[in-house]
Amino acid sequence: MFRAHTLLLGAIALVYALTYQWCLVPIYAYQGMRPLEMDTEFWGFYAFVIGCLGCIFPAKIKHPSDFFLFFYCIISVLWLSVAWSATDYGTSDRKWMLFAVMFIPALFLVAARRAALGILGRFVMPLQLGREAYLPFVLVLLLITGAALAFTTIGGGSLNWEEMYVRRHAARAAFSDNLTAAYFTGMATNGALPILGFIAGYRRSASLMFLCILFILLMFFLIGLKSPAINFAGLGTLGFMLSSRNLRPNLVVYLLIAVLGVYLTGLLVYLQSGNLFIADYLVRRISMLQPQIQSFYLDYWLSRGSDNNAWSAAGAFSDLTYHMGYRYMGNPDANLNTNTFIYALAKGGFGSYLFTIVGVVSVLLTLDVFYGKTRKPAFLALAALFSVLVSEQVWTTSLVTSGIALCIFLAMLFSYGTETRALRSGGDERTLSGSSEGT
Repeated sequence: MFRAHTLLLGAIALVYALTYQWCLVPIYAYQGMRPLEMDTEFWGFYAFVIGCLGCIFPAKIKHPSDFFLFFYCIISVLWLSVAWSATDYGTSDRKWMLFAVMFIPALFLVAARRAALGILGRFVMPLQLGREAYLPFVLVLLLITGAALAFTTIGGGSLNWEEMYVRRHAARAAFSDNLTAAYFTGMATNGALPILGFIAGYRRSASLMFLCILFILLMFFLIGLKSPAINFAGLGTLGFMLSSRNLRPNLVVYLLIAVLGVYLTGLLVYLQSGNLFIADYLVRRISMLQPQIQSFYLDYWLSRGSDNNAWSAAGAFSDLTYHMGYRYMGNPDANLNTNTFIYALAKGGFGSYLFTIVGVVSVLLTLDVFYGKTRKPAFLALAALFSVLVSEQVWTTSLVTSGIALCIFLAMLFSYGTETRALRSGGDERTLSGSSEGT
């Protein structure tokens, strides 16, 4: 019998398929997006993918790495169940290959966690120097440092919505001459801010929320960034839900219901009024672009043996993502980011793909061990944020440029508390899977 989350995953995919078919294909046909053929092959592959996801998708959040299975499977795998044929590069043969490339990292995590987590828990110990209460102060200091460097580097800006891309290009040029400011600003924006937002939601702290909102406004003023607000809202909501004894046990189901609600709303609004705002600006960016770009990267990797010009031309671009934008979209300024696994496959081949899987899983297992030893919620937040980031960028970029590695180090240092002391003194030691009420 299917569990609730399996049925919800299937429903979300179907609602997206209808949204794509009725709302998005007429608009983006010029980009090569094709209508779906809902034949026997379509339904067979759909049932297979949903069944595979249902086998590994977490019913509850017991480990930090469960957030990887949640976010990665939705962002990078789920949409393949219905949208594998949406481009000219999605053929009957390639759909199986693309699904395997996307699904193997999640499957490897499940296998590695079962085989190695208990062993790692005996030998890996977090280095703890301070209490958990000090962590928000350190993160606020990082926000202040990033804000100060960004302001001194850029000098000024505006809150004009229409000019945000102008500010973004100007900031990129300014940061090219000050890499230190670029690093600290990126680390504060992509790493410290979401984690601080999680802590603010978990502790219901109005003061931390206020500081985060000030930083978000400053980043929009200087750089024209919208993503900090989205990351803050997402992690803050997650922290609030995890802190609730009523919401946490069924967190996965509630989140899936929320996603389904958003997608249904977008479809119904279009059917009723013809308004495409939700379908175009939200559903498309989450769902349509993922399998589209993944099919580009798979085609690029498969062309290695037959199209040497494609590989040599990549050296003319600062990164493979821009070459992909030029090769498949005809725009040299288009930055086609995708998940770290298929990026590694396209850029470095199968060996790089395997190395990336091992690297990402190692980080997630480390977070599992740290959480099992300390029971501190910051490790849950770090796993959630890292999982989202590797679904859209290179994992080493997430660790270094986005500041995840530094935030993991800080969360480890400032994780000493009453429950940790109880474990060290021989108290009621909890298993790594833990209970749903850990703090």
